[in-house]
Amino acid sequence: MKAIKLMSSFILSTTLALGISTSASAAVMSLSNGLYGEANVGYGNVTTTANRNNGFAGSVMLGYKFNEYFAIDGGYTILPKGHVSTHYPSLALKGIWPLGNGDWDFFAKGGVAAVRGQKNSTLAADTNAAFYYGAGFTYWFQQDFGLVIQGTGTMATTNNIPQTYTITTGLTYFF
Repeated sequence: MKAIKLMSSFILSTTLALGISTSASAAVMSLSNGLYGEANVGYGNVTTTANRNNGFAGSVMLGYKFNEYFAIDGGYTILPKGHVSTHYPSLALKGIWPLGNGDWDFFAKGGVAAVRGQKNSTLAADTNAAFYYGAGFTYWFQQDFGLVIQGTGTMATTNNIPQTYTITTGLTYFF
């Protein structure tokens, strides 16, 4: 009899604890729509046919989340100093998949970036469109404030445009 009471107490307390933690986690779910900003820092790489530059990278983004699954963001990325392509603007569509109770999101994005490139040292540099891509996770501390971990990059569309990638972490905030 004592074992049944103990087991009942354990089941009841576990159920209550799970219910409370689920309620708390659900409250942390990100906002379903609105204007957001993001700032990231980390590691970047720029590769041309002649050079490879590694080092500090950073980005800032401004976006709009239409619903819990879809957003659009524009940003500006700074890459390691080198001969070419040390920064570029981008515009991307972002697909979002809430995970668990909504306190984690997985996202993937794709779009276009204006990347500056130079085929060799004797030719002038020019700017061309490149495919921009990325994927990562967001952990939501509060509905409007989260931690972002992501990888992004550009894929060269011509021989004179370098390929880039970054691995960064940062903060996102809904205004």
